[in-house]
Amino acid sequence: MGGVGSLMQLQTLLTELGSLGVILRIENGSLRVKAQPGILTDPLKVAIAEHKAALISRLETESPPIDHWRQLAASSLTDRGVIALDDAVFLFAYRLIQNADRAELAGIWKQYSPYWKKRQPRDAYDVVEQFYESRSKRESGARR
Repeated sequence: MGGVGSLMQLQTLLTELGSLGVILRIENGSLRVKAQPGILTDPLKVAIAEHKAALISRLETESPPIDHWRQLAASSLTDRGVIALDDAVFLFAYRLIQNADRAELAGIWKQYSPYWKKRQPRDAYDVVEQFYESRSKRESGARR
């Protein structure tokens, strides 16, 4: 394996897995795949096995820039529409804050932010925190 053809196959596989809501993550150096029952067909399982080393390498070395997090936030994706666990945690956090009503916003932040801070890449957490702060200020200004 290697070369442009393999890279295209890997990207095609990642795109397909993402569209199916499959989540890939690295745990103790091993690839872990999470999918709803029946989603992973035999051809997909074979493709994952064939690209296992490349998938692990990509997931271990990817450190998305802050623009990545802002683009995810601006998209219509949810945590179920991405394959990377960091992306899923980020989108869960961002959408929870985005969809919270004024009365529950502070409680959600208090309950979840310590977990988000530990689990997310620093840039991702910063985007979520800035969004919470701007939403919180906007909500407190609306009450007056």
